[in-house]
Amino acid sequence: MSSAGADIPSEVIDHIVSKFRMWHEQFFFHDIVGAEKNELGNLSLTCKHWARRCRPHLFSSISIRNKDDLLELLSLVDSSAAKRVKPSMLQCLQRLDLSVEGPPWPQPWLHLAHAEIIKRKKALQVISPEYIGDLNVRSFFGRYPPPLQDNEDAQLEHLGYAPLSWCTSLPRSLPSFVFRIQELELSCLRFRAPTFLIRLLQSVHSVQTLKCKSLQFDDWPEASYQLADRLGKGPSSLCEMSIQQCGSVVQDAELLLFVSRSQLRCGSFQGVFKHFTGWDALRQIVRSILQPETSAEIELRAPAQQWSRQDDCSLSVEQTYYRTETGSDYASRHAVSVTFKFHPPSASTVTDMVRSLYFDFTDNYTVSDAQAVDWTSVEEAALALQPTKTIGFITRSLSVFLWLLDAIPSGKILAKLYIGGKMFVNYVKPTRTLCDSDGIRGISLGAVLAMPIKHTIDGQAITLNRSQLAGLALCEVPDREDYLRGLLAADLSPSPGTKAQACGAAPQA
Repeated sequence: MSSAGADIPSEVIDHIVSKFRMWHEQFFFHDIVGAEKNELGNLSLTCKHWARRCRPHLFSSISIRNKDDLLELLSLVDSSAAKRVKPSMLQCLQRLDLSVEGPPWPQPWLHLAHAEIIKRKKALQVISPEYIGDLNVRSFFGRYPPPLQDNEDAQLEHLGYAPLSWCTSLPRSLPSFVFRIQELELSCLRFRAPTFLIRLLQSVHSVQTLKCKSLQFDDWPEASYQLADRLGKGPSSLCEMSIQQCGSVVQDAELLLFVSRSQLRCGSFQGVFKHFTGWDALRQIVRSILQPETSAEIELRAPAQQWSRQDDCSLSVEQTYYRTETGSDYASRHAVSVTFKFHPPSASTVTDMVRSLYFDFTDNYTVSDAQAVDWTSVEEAALALQPTKTIGFITRSLSVFLWLLDAIPSGKILAKLYIGGKMFVNYVKPTRTLCDSDGIRGISLGAVLAMPIKHTIDGQAITLNRSQLAGLALCEVPDREDYLRGLLAADLSPSPGTKAQACGAAPQA
């Protein structure tokens, strides 16, 4: 008995199609590339029913490299043959990826892309509202970085200058709303100074996400960071940034904070940042936690949804880098982040804007990484911000927690915050190590220090150090006696095969 494609439930077809939709983002573009898109095309040839389920995935994003590509796309969607197919390419199109490589810069055409596509989508919406949605425009400017080689620096020495504006080579300037770009990537470009980058950003108010890689600046005055407040003049939608290989790690951080300081004062964020006076302290904290990794990426996130609701306003800065450890064949991900939480603008004044401050260390973060942090500067800046609630340090690395467990109470680091009772330190087990049966998912420094150091097991007294107390706190209550017996049998020093290791304790500090 034969069956048609329509006999298969749509949910089953959608599940099969989703398996072929693999995301490979080297930059902002080429989400579905090569073989993956060809496989979806082959599936769509099965029958009309399968084609209808595949087309929204095949044509959800389209990449355009030049004006000829744009004209060819418009000609295709306007053809009678394309309009007869349901859903049509235009109905499926949700994201437009525009790639402009230069210099030399071609005649501007970006202003035509959004306008022409939206005009046609609005006309379709009257006929068939199915699949019609907002059009997200992502744009790449510059050149793709060369492959990582020994002579990469030499290849990047002679970069071309970025355009002074989006209207370069046009007979007249166009208003900013013409360039509806939500995500922008700038790569392998040269600017005369950071202010030229700000000028380029301010000419497109719709940019929400900015990614900069391998940018160079002829001049970077020391006073640039202090002048950032004067540069934010027009409205801005920027809420996410990523900076990588635009100089040293410190220079990457400077660029990130310089752009964010000038742009976050406008648009959705002006309620807080227009009068925020803690930029110097924020900068000091970010610079203090940076690790000197050449391949590091620094990101800033200010969730626009939170700011629009005017409730839990937050700003996060994260440094991510990959490091190949000794004896390992792969690079592990390391990351450290700091999150600033602000009171809603309606409930704060200039002196109490910061509600809380959180530092987060991933499970691959090492003790040597923690020792490299400038804790004195972190403490000074945290006290200067004067959070009204708390300052938290959260680590998913047990070794880092044990190091903090020794360094903080002994007064080696963060003595003022610790004595003043303005901070907490928590260890949280990494998500990938948890299972449904795990009862103890984390411990706090305060809870460990509050535990008695002397215990009795099987009639024998045992005194625990802080590292062993942490191991005891990580054990379930029924397992704690076995843990103490293991310590006693090992002469108060846990060995790799004892219960101490099973409960998560580290060797004696």
